[in-house]
Amino acid sequence: MPQPSKPIATLLAALITMFLLTPAGQHVLGADRLTDIDRALEAIADSPFDEPLHLESVEEDDGVQGDIHALMNIPHEALVAALARVETWCEILFLHINVKACVHDADDGQLTLFMGPRRYQDPAVSEQIHFRFRVDHADDDRLTVSLDADRGPHGLRGVSMEVQAVPIDEDTSLLHMHYALRYGRLARTVLAVYFAFRGRELIGFTIAETDEAGDPVYVDGLRGMIERNTVRFYFALKTYFRYPDPDQLQARLEHWFDLTERHPDQLRIRDRDDYLAQKARERQDQEDLQATGGLPEATDPW
Repeated sequence: MPQPSKPIATLLAALITMFLLTPAGQHVLGADRLTDIDRALEAIADSPFDEPLHLESVEEDDGVQGDIHALMNIPHEALVAALARVETWCEILFLHINVKACVHDADDGQLTLFMGPRRYQDPAVSEQIHFRFRVDHADDDRLTVSLDADRGPHGLRGVSMEVQAVPIDEDTSLLHMHYALRYGRLARTVLAVYFAFRGRELIGFTIAETDEAGDPVYVDGLRGMIERNTVRFYFALKTYFRYPDPDQLQARLEHWFDLTERHPDQLRIRDRDDYLAQKARERQDQEDLQATGGLPEATDPW
């Protein structure tokens, strides 16, 4: 089978893992949202991560879906105030290395992600995913918000994200994120080739087995890639609430990068200074796009 071009294969891998959560192990909680808080807390307590979170996923022939439950030392009212605003999601998602820009329209409930490779890329030549943002519940007892896109590039379709939260006590909240993605034949083919070539040495966090020496063997392939991006996204959410003020972007970027460096085997992306410099350029692009209604000027990609 011929190897696909690097830009398409790498971009497709980035797009898919940006919106999926996969963990290891048995499917304990499922996608029934926060119907059983005690079970969620038990699963978090038994998690092998050094973060208070539990991950699950299901992979099917034409798509994947995943769930994360996490305890956050954030008051419920703070989560509601922030996550019920579409502009907050642009601030969170922007930290990811593959997000070139994020623009929103609060009046129409729209959010557009400009996706690309790990290096800097002009948003005019980046792939776009258009989401509808909806708030179903935002009160003292529960938060439910969602992002949905009918399709994405290169055979991606049906990308959806739902976030729920409930208060545990005055200072702690239980967060649940549910993701689902459908993809077509092209996407499946590209992913298979990607993991056979460029992505074959990338690993996740879950120990699939131990080798003859007793050393852990971590999951790889799609599952490993989803796990890496799951943790990156979780760190982005945590980072935003540590540095929520608009003038704290630099601290936000630095903190997110430092969190990823806790797991260099899985999450190391590039040099810290390069990441910060790239994000400074991309932030200017994002502000320009937001000011002009989210429509980049066409440029020559060559």
